[in-house]
Amino acid sequence: MKLEHKKTFILITAAWTVILIGVFHHQHTKGTSINKNTSRRTIVKYNQTIQTNIPGIKSSIQHQMTNKKEVISKLNGKHDINSQSQETKIYETFRSNKTNKGEKENRNISVSITERTKIIKRHKIHVNDTKVLQRVEHFQHIDITNLRVFVYELDPKLNLDAVECLNKRPKNYTHGVACHYDENLGYGRANGELARGVKTFRQCQHGIEVIFHNKLLKSPFRTENPDDADLFFVPYYASLICFCQENVKHSDTAIWKVLKVSKPYIQKKPHFFAIGVPQGDLFSNPKWTPHCHFLRNRPHLDFVKYAHIESSPLLKDGVDIPRESYIHFDTPDVELPRINKDILVFMAGKTLGKSLRKILIRQLTDKRANNSRKNGTYFDMTRGKKSCSDSASKDMFKCLLKTAQRSIFCLQPPGDTPTRKSFYDMLLTGCIPVIFTPHPSYFYPFQNLIKYNYPFNYDKFTIFIKEKRITKRGENIIDILSKIPKHKIRSMQEHLKMIAKYFQYGTYGNGEDAFTMSLRTILTAFHIEGKFLKKQT
Repeated sequence: MKLEHKKTFILITAAWTVILIGVFHHQHTKGTSINKNTSRRTIVKYNQTIQTNIPGIKSSIQHQMTNKKEVISKLNGKHDINSQSQETKIYETFRSNKTNKGEKENRNISVSITERTKIIKRHKIHVNDTKVLQRVEHFQHIDITNLRVFVYELDPKLNLDAVECLNKRPKNYTHGVACHYDENLGYGRANGELARGVKTFRQCQHGIEVIFHNKLLKSPFRTENPDDADLFFVPYYASLICFCQENVKHSDTAIWKVLKVSKPYIQKKPHFFAIGVPQGDLFSNPKWTPHCHFLRNRPHLDFVKYAHIESSPLLKDGVDIPRESYIHFDTPDVELPRINKDILVFMAGKTLGKSLRKILIRQLTDKRANNSRKNGTYFDMTRGKKSCSDSASKDMFKCLLKTAQRSIFCLQPPGDTPTRKSFYDMLLTGCIPVIFTPHPSYFYPFQNLIKYNYPFNYDKFTIFIKEKRITKRGENIIDILSKIPKHKIRSMQEHLKMIAKYFQYGTYGNGEDAFTMSLRTILTAFHIEGKFLKKQT
């Protein structure tokens, strides 16, 4: 080997030794990361050396790159996405040789360690599933045209009787009376239009079980042959049965007896439920679901998932889907109307004894702080209160939605649980949600679809403010939001228009909406979406 080749080989070996030491040091030392500048300089020098195609070291380089792939795989599994280094994109170039009719072709595969790590950690895919990582680069979306879902036929005592029970106002009910879950396929009582093609319904916030059931029964995805099914839906109305409080213990036991004798369940085919309350409520919430132990007593099975309007990040079998809203579109082509937005900040709700809510309400209603109604508006939703000042709207319900249409930002402080139905109501009026809970990926839907290029990066259409800025530091919410640049506001508003249809359960039969996106996120939760991935065109 020539002297200059030996020098180059020594240089490369030394450089990669430094990198490998840094990688393994990162694995065993929490909070440390590969030095950005050193890595970049080394990578550039390494790539330049490859370009010279020195015959004497080609095989050595290939061997090093094979080992490097293993190191990257380990790094993906242990990299801390919350560290400051996540903003630093370190690109590695792997070069492999492909023989085609005796001719060698070089292929460059660009890999972002940081981006892949985000995908692994944030979307809970298997670290060693390299095929899934490759799909991120080579596929655009999940095509569910050929998806087939089998819907179990259950005894009415396990679903429909709960709706009838609530209509009769049982003595010990906890919630759900006068919600009209039996009207309009679960949407509730019709209440006119908010805009062209935008229907409103007096919908209670726990009717997702009825809506999902009816949508599946009428959808093109339904199959009556279990052998053809990709997913199996169990239409058990767990939350409504809890609200009714009649035969709760019997029902929670009976549903599992039905499933355990079914062939698809025995074969461990993917099964899922739609649950109309936050996942934690079906454990031990004395206010909403007393004596309900459906989830507490459930078998822990990898092939059974629970699609909740709010899942718990601590439970692996929960899947987040959108809450049902007051608003539903007639067609998937509906666009949010352009409304003059003359209110900066809007909030509707009750105090609920929460310190954050009390402070926000005080800031929005404090006239001594030069706060005009155009800057901050608050609707007290306590029963009997009248907050609507719009003389053109006698209906308090309509007034709420029309005021949201006129608002730029809508505050969404936590309620009984971290998320609120109001988040979806306000989003569908074109008002930018302002959330105070921990990162939205913990509680809001469709986060596991971002890796397939779906537009659900919440940073692009919501504002996240740490609660302590209001409760501890004494900052004013109006002051915070008024400093957001206009170009960012316009960008968020345009993004809201693009994604709005995916957060409502359309009254139309075929077309994209919250229902179809929920099916995709359920497929991804089971890690069986690969069958439906469509190549980018």
